[in-house]
Amino acid sequence: MRKKIMIMVFALLLPLLVGCTAKKNGQDVEDFVMYKNIQNDGLIKEEHDLPRLATKEVVKEVLDLMNKGSVKEEFESVFQGGVKVQNISFERTNLYLDFNTKYRKMDITSEVLLRSALVQTLTQFENISTVSFTINEEEAVNTDGRTLTNMTNNDFVQNIGSSIHSTLTAELTLFYGNEKGEKLVKTSKSVKYNSNSTIEKLVVDQLLKGPKKKGQEATIPADTTVLNVTVKDKICYVNLSESFITSPLKVSPEVCVYSIVNSIIENSTVDKVQLSVGGDTNVLFQGIIDLNRPLSSRQDLVKE
Repeated sequence: MRKKIMIMVFALLLPLLVGCTAKKNGQDVEDFVMYKNIQNDGLIKEEHDLPRLATKEVVKEVLDLMNKGSVKEEFESVFQGGVKVQNISFERTNLYLDFNTKYRKMDITSEVLLRSALVQTLTQFENISTVSFTINEEEAVNTDGRTLTNMTNNDFVQNIGSSIHSTLTAELTLFYGNEKGEKLVKTSKSVKYNSNSTIEKLVVDQLLKGPKKKGQEATIPADTTVLNVTVKDKICYVNLSESFITSPLKVSPEVCVYSIVNSIIENSTVDKVQLSVGGDTNVLFQGIIDLNRPLSSRQDLVKE
């Protein structure tokens, strides 16, 4: 009887013993677990024998590996500051990881490293294509306000062994005011930016800097502060300081508002833009434009 039980146990453990020569997606791959380097600015792969398919128990074992860290001194755990995964669940091929509230207290670098390490490690399994994060069963968001759902490897800059603060270049299409301030004029601009930023935030920052070409007017008061830029459900939420509505304008109210709306929609995948001032959307901008709802782009304001 004892021998029979031992054979059954071995049979249950056999899927966990599939090594790095396993075929995944039809190709031979090397299984790995992600850790961070001691400089806390990049990720490092360490080879581990992982199964082909993942269950809750398998995911727990992998998370335990990542939590404990490697025996190598130059490899450190990406779990810092008491951050823990409280619950694991599956919805088809999407894996949900529910974290404790200490996740929200992570600094930007540690949060990006943890997120990237988890997604890259766990999507190795054939039955996990995406990973979603929640905190106490509520949607988790990153520092830019994006919900952390259905993440894949493509969502991250490949930063293994290098700085996560990579410099990227974006070709932006921006809308400033014309010389009379009554129409929008389209201009192209090449901008270098930090990979941790979002296109939407980059667009608003560039509009604040104003144009360099003659015959174009800035559309946002220079003393305006960008309080927050977030994206959810194809809507970009832009929260600006009170100076946005109190400082004088050189352009019409429509040109001011729609320079932001048109520019964000032109460069992003969002459909609408919701503006707010100090978090308040109950604003009638310059007594003309109601900011109480998301706005679509207006091409009729663009000068031909």
